[in-house]
Amino acid sequence: MTRTLTGVLCRICVCILIASCGGGSPGTSSYIDRSGVYIGDITGFGSVIVGGVHFDTQAATIEVDDRQSDESALRVGQYVRIDGSLNADGTTGVADFIVTDPALKGSVDSVDLVAGTLTVLDTTIIVDIDTLFGPTVSPPTLTSISTGDRLEIQGTRDADGAVLASRIDRVSDTELEVRGQISGLDTTAQRFQIQGLTVAYADAQLVGFNSASPANGQTVEAEGAQIQSGVLQAARLELEIDSRFEAEEEGTEVELSGIVTRFAGADDFEVGGVQITTDGSTRYENGASASLAAGVSLSLEGTVTSSGIVLAQSIELRQTSDFEATGRVESVTLASNSLVVLGTAVTVSSTTQFIDESETELRRFSLADVATGDYVEVRGTANQNGVAANLLKRSEPEDEIEISGDVTGIDEPDIELLGTRIQTTTETTFETDDEEVTRAVFFDALNIGDFIDAEGRSPSPGVLVAEKIERAGS
Repeated sequence: MTRTLTGVLCRICVCILIASCGGGSPGTSSYIDRSGVYIGDITGFGSVIVGGVHFDTQAATIEVDDRQSDESALRVGQYVRIDGSLNADGTTGVADFIVTDPALKGSVDSVDLVAGTLTVLDTTIIVDIDTLFGPTVSPPTLTSISTGDRLEIQGTRDADGAVLASRIDRVSDTELEVRGQISGLDTTAQRFQIQGLTVAYADAQLVGFNSASPANGQTVEAEGAQIQSGVLQAARLELEIDSRFEAEEEGTEVELSGIVTRFAGADDFEVGGVQITTDGSTRYENGASASLAAGVSLSLEGTVTSSGIVLAQSIELRQTSDFEATGRVESVTLASNSLVVLGTAVTVSSTTQFIDESETELRRFSLADVATGDYVEVRGTANQNGVAANLLKRSEPEDEIEISGDVTGIDEPDIELLGTRIQTTTETTFETDDEEVTRAVFFDALNIGDFIDAEGRSPSPGVLVAEKIERAGS
C-alpha cells in the first residue's frame, strides 16, 4: 500500500479583494462595493461556492473550456476564476463572469500506482486523497486509468511544475490542451517550453496578446490537435490574466490560499504567481516563519504595498487530508454542522466539497440533505474533536466499508482509529507494504500514529470488522 497523504500540497485558491470606495447598490443594503477576482476549486452549488463564498450566478456569463455555457456545466473540483463582488457578510457575493479551463487535456503517457502519479503531455500529474474523479472514471481511483486514456485534468502546478489534480475526467474528444508558464522562448523558431513540453506556435491564433509577442514568464493556454516529433502544434495560444499587482494598486486587500511555488525566504516568496513578503507584525497560525518553504500550503491575508507586493498580515499553514472513510451515516446534527460515520465525528464547513452521486443526484447538495443510514464517503483532516471534512460525497449503498488514517489506539486484536474500533479476527488478512504478513508480525510492528487502511463490514455503530487491513511501512 502506498500512502499518498504525505506532504502539505493543497489546491490553489486565490481570492483578490479590490476594496474600493462607493455607495451601495440600490435596494440591497447588505451589498458593499468590494469587486474582485476569486480563483479556486468549486466546492459546491446552491449558487457557485468557491473559497467558502456563495456566488449568485443569475446574471453571470459562464465560459467552460472556451465555450459559453451555463451553471449546469460546472462541476465540483473544477478550478475556476470568478470576477464579481463580495457582499457585506463576507460569505456571499455576485458573480459577473465565471471561466474554467483544464490544466491539461490529452492522452496518458504513463501511470505510476506506487508514486500516485501519471504523465500527460510530458507533465507529471499528482493524484492524492483529495483528487476527485468524474463519473467517467469508475471505480474512482488511479487504478482505473490506463496508458492511452484521454483525460481532462483540473488543478494547479506545484513548486516543481507538476500538476496537483483537483479533478480528473475521462473524455472522448481529441483536443490537446496545456496551461502553464512560458520558458525557453525561441522567437526565431517560434517555440517555447511549458515544463517538459515543447510548444510550436507559428500557426497559432494568438488571443489576448494585443499585437505583442509571447514572452518568458507569461502564463498561457495552448491548444492543438496533434503532437509531431514530441512537439505540440498549437492552433490557439491564449494569454492568461496575470495575477501580479501594479504599484498603483497599493492598499488593495488580498485573501490568498495555495501552494508556495517560489521561495527565496520568509520575506520573498510566491503563491499562485502573487509575490508575498512578511514583516515583524505578521501573525502565524499552525506554524511559524521557519515553516515556510516551497511546496508548503497556506492561507494568508494582506495588502498590496507601493511596490506591488502583498504584505501578509496573517498566515495560516494548512495540510492535506489524512483521513478517509466510507460507510453509513450514524447520526446528523445540523446545529453543529456535524455527522457521525463509523463512530467518528465529522464536521463540515463552508469549504467542504459536497457531491451527491446517489440515485437522487442533488446538484445543490448540503448536510441538510443527509440522513441517518445514507452511504457516504468522507475525506478530511483529523483533529482532537474528530475530522474536519474536506469532502462529503453521498452515493448508492455498497456492502464494503473502509477507513484510512492514523492509529490512535492498540488493544490487540483490536485497533482504534479516532472513534472507530477496528476488530480483527482469524479471517482477517494482514499486509505491510503490500506484502501479506501474520497477525503476530503485523501487531508487533504496529505503533500509535501508523497509517492503516481497513476494509470490512460494520455490524454496529462505531465498529468495523476487518476482512483486510494494510499498514504503510516506515
